[in-house]
Order: sequence, then C-alpha cells, then structure tokens
Amino acid sequence: MNALHEQFVLEARELVQQAGDDLIALERDGGSAPRIEAVFRAFHTLKGAAGLVDLPAMGLAMHAAEDLLAEVQAGRLGVTPAIIDGALQCLDQVSRWVDAFEAEGALPDDAGEAARLLAEALRSLLAPSGAAAAGVSASALPDWVAGLLDDARADLPDAPIATLSAVDYQPHPGCFFNGDDPLGLMRKIPQLLALRIMPREPWPALAEIDPYACNLRLQAVAAVDRATLAALFRLQPDQVRIVALSPQMLVPAAPSQGATRVSDLVRGMIEEQARVLAAPAEAADLVGRIGAASRVAANALRHDGLGDAAAQVEAAAAEAAAQADAAPLQRCLARFLAADTAPAAAAASQPEPVGESAAGGRGSRTLRIDEARIDALVNLAGELTLVKNGFAHLAKRAATASGTETARLLRHQVEAFERLDAELRSAILQLRMVPVAQLFRAFPRLVRDLAQRLGKSVTLMTEGETTESDKTIVDLLFEPMLHLVRNALDHGIEAPEQRVASGKPQAATLTLRASRSSDRFVVEVIDDGRGIDPAMVRRRAADKALLGAAELAALTEAQVIDLVFAAGFSTASAVSDISGRGVGMDIVRSTIAPIGGRVSLQSRVGAGTTVRLDLPSSIAMLRIMVVEAGNQQFGIPMDAVCRTVQLPPERITRFKANDGFVLDDHVVPICELAELMHLPAKPQAASGDRLVVVAEVGGKLAGLAVDAIRDRLEVVLKPMQGVLATARGFAGTTLLGDGGVLLVLDLQEIVP
Repeated sequence: MNALHEQFVLEARELVQQAGDDLIALERDGGSAPRIEAVFRAFHTLKGAAGLVDLPAMGLAMHAAEDLLAEVQAGRLGVTPAIIDGALQCLDQVSRWVDAFEAEGALPDDAGEAARLLAEALRSLLAPSGAAAAGVSASALPDWVAGLLDDARADLPDAPIATLSAVDYQPHPGCFFNGDDPLGLMRKIPQLLALRIMPREPWPALAEIDPYACNLRLQAVAAVDRATLAALFRLQPDQVRIVALSPQMLVPAAPSQGATRVSDLVRGMIEEQARVLAAPAEAADLVGRIGAASRVAANALRHDGLGDAAAQVEAAAAEAAAQADAAPLQRCLARFLAADTAPAAAAASQPEPVGESAAGGRGSRTLRIDEARIDALVNLAGELTLVKNGFAHLAKRAATASGTETARLLRHQVEAFERLDAELRSAILQLRMVPVAQLFRAFPRLVRDLAQRLGKSVTLMTEGETTESDKTIVDLLFEPMLHLVRNALDHGIEAPEQRVASGKPQAATLTLRASRSSDRFVVEVIDDGRGIDPAMVRRRAADKALLGAAELAALTEAQVIDLVFAAGFSTASAVSDISGRGVGMDIVRSTIAPIGGRVSLQSRVGAGTTVRLDLPSSIAMLRIMVVEAGNQQFGIPMDAVCRTVQLPPERITRFKANDGFVLDDHVVPICELAELMHLPAKPQAASGDRLVVVAEVGGKLAGLAVDAIRDRLEVVLKPMQGVLATARGFAGTTLLGDGGVLLVLDLQEIVP
C-alpha cells in the first residue's frame, strides 16, 4: 500500500468515527446548525477522499448521503431517527469498505451493487421536491444560495422554469496542473441564471501571489436539475457542492414589516463603511469614497440575500453623489444598523452549543507517529534500564569488596543514572498514553442500537474521558467493556414499564467512568437497573453444581455475587443474540488478569450494579519482586502482591490438605513456590518462621512460601520465545544486573 492509500485509510477511519459521534449527538441534542455542518463536512470530505483514491462505489454512496444531509442542512428535512439510521448505516458500510481496501487494495466485487442499494435507500428518505419546497423561504437556505437567488431574480427569463439547482465550486489550488479550467466549466452550465466569482481566501500581497495557484470560488444557479450539474462536475466530486432547489424560490418574498436582519459579517462591513463616510474628507475625494462605500455595503447585503436593501443603498449613494454630501448614504446605513441592533444582540446572547468546536480554531499540536516507532523507543529505554541495573549490581559488589571511596563515588553515579533513567522512561511511556475517550467513543452507537432493539430507554453518561493509560491497555479493554455494557443493557436495566412501576425514571442511566487510583487505572461500568439478587445467584449456582450445598450456604453475599465470574455462569433465564450464554463475565476477568488487572462487582437489588476494572497504568514497564525458592530466583509482579509476612509456626494451621493462616478474617492457603515449580524445597526447621508472599490471584488471596526476598525492580518484560513460547506459568523473562535471566511468574496459571 502506497503512502497515499495509507493516508486515506487513516483519515477515512477518523472521519467515520467523528461523523458517527456527531450523528449520535445530533439525535440526542437536537439539530444544531454547527453540528449539522460538522456531519455534512465529514461526509463531504469522505466523498472527496474516495474520488482521490478512485473508489467510485464509495463516492456514489457518500454522494447520496450528502444529498440527504444537504436537505437537513437547508431546513427542508428534520433530524429524524430514520435519517440518523440511514447515515449511520452508510458509515458502517464505508468502514467495511475501508477495511477491505486496507487488506486487499480494492473494494469487494459487490461494492458497486451495495453502493447502489445504499444510495437508493438514502434517496428514499428525501421528501418530494414539491412538498419540500412548500413554505420554504430563502432565509432557510445557506447564505451563498440565497444571494445567488437574489441575483437570478434580477434577470429572469420569460419562459417558465421547471427545475432549479445551485452549485458552489471551489477548485483545488493545483487544478491548472490537472488540466481543469474552472471558468470553462462554469461557461458549460446550461441555462445559467446567475454567477458569482470571488477569492476562496483573501488575496495576499501582489508580490506574493502565485499565478499558477487557483484561489477562486465560483457559484452559480441554473434552470437545470441536480443530475445535470453532477454530470458536468463528475471529475471534481470533492470540489463541488450542488443543491437542488424549487423554482418557487425565485418568486420574490413579500417585504417584511419587521427589521432587516443581516449576518454579523455583513453588519460589521456596514459599520466599517459608516466609519469611513464619517471621517473628514476633501470634496474631491468624497464622491469616490461614497461610491466605494456604497458598493461594499450593497454587495455585502446581496450576499445575505437582501437585494431590496442593496437597492436602497445604491439609491442613497446616487443621491449623496449628486449632492456631494455623504449624509443621505449615512442615514441609509444608519437605518440598517439601528433596525438590526435588537436581532443581532439577541443572537449574540444565545449560548454556544456545549462541545462544539469553531471552524478555524487552534491548530492541532499532535503528531501521527507509527506505533512501531514508539515500541522501538520503549525497547531502547528498557535496554537502558538493564544497563542501569547492571551498574547497581557492580556498585554493590564494589562496596562489599573494598568499601573504598571508589565504591561511594560509583554508587553516587549510579543514583544520578537512575534519576535520568526514571525521567527518560517516564517521558517515553507518556508517548504510549492515550485518553480513554478513544475507548468510550465506541459505545454511544452500541448503546443506542441495543436499547432500540430491546425496547428500552437508556441515557449513556461518560466521565473521566481525559484520563490516560497505555494504548495497549485501552485497546485490550474494549472486549471486556463490550460484555459489561451488553450485560447491563440486557440483564441489568429493566423495561420502561417496570422502571415506572418501581418508581424509577423511565430512562435508565448507564455510566462509563475512568479515573486514577494511585498508580492504577480504574474503569467502572455503572447502571441504575434491577441489581443482582444473591438468592437467585445461589439457586443458579446450585442448579449448575458449581459448589456443594454446604459451601454455598457458607458464602457471604459478596462472595455469592462474585460467582457471576465463574465460567459458564449466567443470570439470564434465556439465551439471546445479545447475551446469556455465560461467557461474558468470565472473559472480563480472564482478559485483564494476565496484565495484572483485577475486577470487582458491587450490586444492590433494585438500585443497580457497579463493575470496577482495576488495571496497571502501563504494561511496557513492570515492577517485580525478586524471590528465591528451591535455589532459583523468580519474579512476582508487584501488582499482584498484597503484602509479605513472616509467620511463626503457631500462626500456621492445617486446613484440609494444605497449610494456611488467618489474615484480616480471611483464611489464606499457603503454597510452597518450590513445589509449584517442581524444585526441591529447602528443609523447614520445626521452630523456624516461614516467609510468605501474600498475592491476589483470581480475586482470592493466596500465600506463596519462599526462601528469601532478594530485590524489587522495574524491568522490561520480554515474552517467552522459541521452545519456551508455549510454557505455562510464565509471564515472560527479563535480565538481572549480573546478566542472569529471571523468569517472571504468571500466578494465575501456577497457583491452584
């Protein structure tokens, strides 16, 4: 795949995600103009990108979606669930096409037929043009269309007009090198009624103008249908915007009895011309100043579709020029400014939509970096850490061997090296940190669609979206979160009539929350549904024979609820295509456990359920405890270690077949680490204390008896390779300061 195609795939996915987010927000918050414009712009850009990499099927579908959104933008269609569904289905298809294009370099063979069917479905949502045009005024149209219509009214043909369309053509700056002739294209428009040519961007200084770069924006209205214009501009699909209009729009609107309303831009231009006229001027210059000011004001008013107002300005300017006195024109402009003050003030007082981003805002200060490059940098930092550990080992040996000044200086240097190493690692790991918003943004669409299928009303809330974690962890969380959200919607949240009967709001609330707890990353899924009934869980556990009757009876409510994480356990009475097969909660725990994650659940009948995922902030660097057992050293992830205890013989009791001890009212079984690793254990003196590392494994406490605790290190974990790649019980390997290889244990696999 070449660089252009890679850029297309990257940007297309971003646009699909952004457009989907905006569509969901549009449905939730109502049809705000900035949000509609953002959605339209995303679809328009996707259409242009499809043309750039020669994907006509995708361009056809996006064109139909753009037509539909143009009707919404113009105010002729409302924001309905059917339109939102159609636009989202279009984005789903585009996402599948982008995946296929990335994998195969082309769209599937059936893309053309799929695009045709999708385009037909989208066009079926368009209202008939006659009905759409009824009662529509020019004020409901984009400013550029309204201005063109005003120009067209000035010179209408005698023959009746059956069809009407407008085009906004913004050629690429390098269009001349592609063989395009923008003016020639505009000349080819049949039955042209009005034409405007203006700079796309303000002209630079004369010395800086590039004569080979096109800086034009061309707009026209013609008595032809939309298809005719689309065919004419078929080679410039990403540079044009075509709007189908009703011929009735050419009928002049009745004069308004109220104040003339202009846009803020036009108002500012009129104010500036009024200031120019008020400045002292020589008689010889006054006529020229009147003419210039009137032309600017009249053109600005026409741009807003106010042709009658522009005519008044021109009449006042003629009178002022004849009298060699600017007063008539000043009075005319003052009337417009006075009449527009109240509406302008009212508009200015309207609050901006929350979360909207203004066009032309601050430029992004982010860079796109290939993930492989970041991984390479992290690996280099890991190698630096190994060298640092080697220095520390040498410093210990020097101090033990001689205790000289050299050893002290070496230790001092090692400490400085460790500080720099820590700062470098921290800075590098920040490169891998991404906001959890990247994870959360996948769920509004899922919640919307599932809630509709289940006939439930659900409001999704997100908190802590700016909280950051390692990209690998954020990516890994998607599947567990997917199961948790589906379970909450299917099992946790009641039907609307049940919620109303129990005194709850008809709309349930599902909250996704991210936060920091010390150096841990915490994600919670919270619903205000029916909660989990411990009695029902006991019955299901007994039916599935997960535990014996006596064992079930001895469990606390919290321990009973924890049974939902057992493999094959489900609280659902029936299996559906959403959930109920008993694999979801088991997957949640088994997915996050290998990286040191923990899951806990709190629930209250009738009040709701909270599932808490507690994870390390990063998995690129791992903190381990180095222990010795059976004359070998092993690493235990510090995220799993709760505490270390020195147990005298009297604290150890025999429970069934294992030794154990009581810690904080919990019975903790003791396992000899040497035996678990099939190594000869050191003989234990009858009166000697036992050194035990207490760890959390699978949500339960376990004690690992070891011979010694050697060190605590931060290391880079390397996966098992070669013949050891399939070895169970090991999370990976790392190098010690003396060059030895240390095996890091996966307690989930070795502790029974």
